[in-house]
Amino acid sequence: MQWDLSERWALRGGVRHAQLGLSVDDYTIQGYSLQPDREVEGGEIDFNDTLFNVGVVYDLTDEVNLFASFSQGYSAPDFGRLLRAPGEEFTSVEEDLDVTRPQKVDSYEIGVRSNWQNVQVSLAGFYNESELGVRTEFDPTIVSSRIVRAPQRFYGLEASLDWQPGGGWGLGGIVSWTEGEFENEEGDFLPITSRDISPLKLTTYVEHETQSGWLNRLQALYVGSRDRAFEEEVDPAPIESYLTVDFISSIPLWGGQLELSVENLFNEQYFPVINQIAAQRFEAENFAARGRIIRLGYSIEW
Repeated sequence: MQWDLSERWALRGGVRHAQLGLSVDDYTIQGYSLQPDREVEGGEIDFNDTLFNVGVVYDLTDEVNLFASFSQGYSAPDFGRLLRAPGEEFTSVEEDLDVTRPQKVDSYEIGVRSNWQNVQVSLAGFYNESELGVRTEFDPTIVSSRIVRAPQRFYGLEASLDWQPGGGWGLGGIVSWTEGEFENEEGDFLPITSRDISPLKLTTYVEHETQSGWLNRLQALYVGSRDRAFEEEVDPAPIESYLTVDFISSIPLWGGQLELSVENLFNEQYFPVINQIAAQRFEAENFAARGRIIRLGYSIEW
């Protein structure tokens, strides 16, 4: 539904019904964990829910508008991880998989957008909460995972800026910050693991159209540090920051597009967030990201 209340006000909303089905054959847990091999009885589990969303936009001027929205999301946990390494008591998918309801998330967002001729700016804040969140808890002593259903909340800010100063130049970036907590068995809220919460992230770029259609772009990604979950003994180690730079050049050629890209331009050695977490439990995960990668490609669209 979309309703233009006036020249300045617009209202949008919707409803959808979502269904998710899990079907698993009988299988054997073998060779993955420290537990002995055992048979698991398969089965089927169905989820369904009805979700709503509504949003409002107010045009402050022709270039600037304010917006606010409420929406509902719907998801399920990583079943693959749970079925590969469940606890010792897990012998039946239908009886022992403790997920009979999906994770339903209420999301709130408010922000401002502006679009001038040479400058585009946006700023938004969000808050998400779930009364029955889904969290996977890992037990390293027996190499198994279990599902924990408990309240969760996420919140954060995101800002973006793009500027075209002229002469074929363009530059800008996006900065985003996210945090979140879950409720433990004692009723206290603890920070969510860095597996699910990204540290401060900043992306920037500068580009130049050297000739008509020939675009050269230099972009950087900075991922900040995060030690909040480590200090509360949720993560096994603090997250260390890293910075990478990429170069991309593309030019029209023979009716198509020729593109040269260099990822990790300065061959920086760094460990992605997921590796920094996993390496504390499995030595096999203790490896750095890929170094400098050069790609040359040609594409035609018709």
